[in-house]
Amino acid sequence: MSRPAIPSRDALCLALALVAPAFLALTTTLLFAQSDDDLPTVAPSKRRVFLVETDEYIDDALSPLPDAKNDLAAIRERLEELGVPPERIEEYSSRQRAALQPSKRAIEEGFQRYLDDLTKDDFAFVYLVGSGAEDADARVSYYMPMDADPENFDYCVPINGENGLTTKLGKSEARFGLVVVDAGRLSRRSEGRVARGNIPGFPRSVALLQCCEPNQNSLALRGENGIFTAKLLEALVLDNNPADADRDGILSLNEFFQYAIRETSVEARRVYGKSQTPVASGAAPSFGLLKPEKTR
Repeated sequence: MSRPAIPSRDALCLALALVAPAFLALTTTLLFAQSDDDLPTVAPSKRRVFLVETDEYIDDALSPLPDAKNDLAAIRERLEELGVPPERIEEYSSRQRAALQPSKRAIEEGFQRYLDDLTKDDFAFVYLVGSGAEDADARVSYYMPMDADPENFDYCVPINGENGLTTKLGKSEARFGLVVVDAGRLSRRSEGRVARGNIPGFPRSVALLQCCEPNQNSLALRGENGIFTAKLLEALVLDNNPADADRDGILSLNEFFQYAIRETSVEARRVYGKSQTPVASGAAPSFGLLKPEKTR
């Protein structure tokens, strides 16, 4: 993958707060010059969270992922520690009652209700962990629910593209949306399902962070969290945050992306000798992801 081109003046206005080190390959990089002190933020009480975890599948062709439940539990616990009210967190996972199990229908219907409840003051955070796939022709990523058919994209949940989660989120009332996906992206041909030129762009109010490039897997620290999610957790802290590059006590979206991309890549190479390079896509406003009360 080639290094991203220098953005134009118009692209700078879109400002997806992401500046990658020279050795990292990204699909989309949009820059902004605003200082962290000036970044708009949303109070924890205005954050709305949608979590999905799938660790077992009906189809035997899909391997179980026993560590996925650890990832979701850790992300939820961290968000609550950061002040997100439990009643503003919706979860679809194997540990939930039947109506909240992660089937395709339950996820998509639940996500629509979640979207309907968002207001113009809300910051929407969506996190999915499990297995995924990539439509190599259409450039659409998919999440595999518990009832997924690994040979048929119609039984998977599209992440991007015309009917994807990012597109739907962009049509909501939310002030800003961040979709984070910790799922492998093994590519398959779609046999002409969607032409490349017909894939819609990302809404200006939404960003997507995926744990790896197409044809890479999400690697896990055995018995613990996935490497990518572990790095997210390291960055989602208020005190002594290693992702706070300028040490101003404010975690910008820019810094969050840089840290997750860089540290995941380094750790995957160190532990397994393999490549796992997270990818950021979309265009979003400059945004302060974490900002302690004293600096607001």
